Amino acid sequence: MITQRHRCVLALLLVTFVLLAFAYSLANPIYEATDEVRHVRYVRHLAVHQTLPVQVAEGPRAQSHHPPLYYALAALVSGWVPVAEEVYYSPAANPFWAYRYWEVGHDNKNQYLHGRDEMFPFRGITLAVYLMRWFSILLGLGVVTLTYRVGRVVWPHRPALALGGAALVAFTRSFSTSAGPSVTTSRPPWHRPRCCSPPFTSCQPAIAPAGQPLWAPSWASRC
Repeated sequence: MITQRHRCVLALLLVTFVLLAFAYSLANPIYEATDEVRHVRYVRHLAVHQTLPVQVAEGPRAQSHHPPLYYALAALVSGWVPVAEEVYYSPAANPFWAYRYWEVGHDNKNQYLHGRDEMFPFRGITLAVYLMRWFSILLGLGVVTLTYRVGRVVWPHRPALALGGAALVAFTRSFSTSAGPSVTTSRPPWHRPRCCSPPFTSCQPAIAPAGQPLWAPSWASRC
């Protein structure tokens, strides 16, 4: 039987997850999450053209090989925002960006240049991207809540286990750090976050680059 104490703990867990993911979403500049610019193009293509994007070998691309459900929902959430940039525009690249982002150093970690147009109050494409990110947080919140509900079904007389399972999902690095700072929500937490795939898609676990420990906090270098 669930007590008032367990309800309070669950509420605290969910609020903490949302605040943590929201903080990550603001700390990580737009497009710096892996493949985020291509995920955004997919959403913008659906919002503007109302058709599925076509996968191409050359030129600006979207993540067109992914199933469209998440992107269609994100297009509904963000499509009302007036955006001046064309669907497949490319952000200004940082000429001093160093690809070896997993190494500690004083080189540039941001792949793109960021200006005052990305500062609060958000508008245009910046607002659209943040709306997509915050939508991903809501999906992540649903996953954490569903984890708890499944735990209650499996262990009806042990609510602490259900809370523990929900906390494990909420605060696993590969979930909490990608639900907020990227347009798409995380893959299951037992996979490392490389492409930050949305739900309802299949994705393979990524292999760490040579010399990178599996526990290395690669998300920190993208902030």
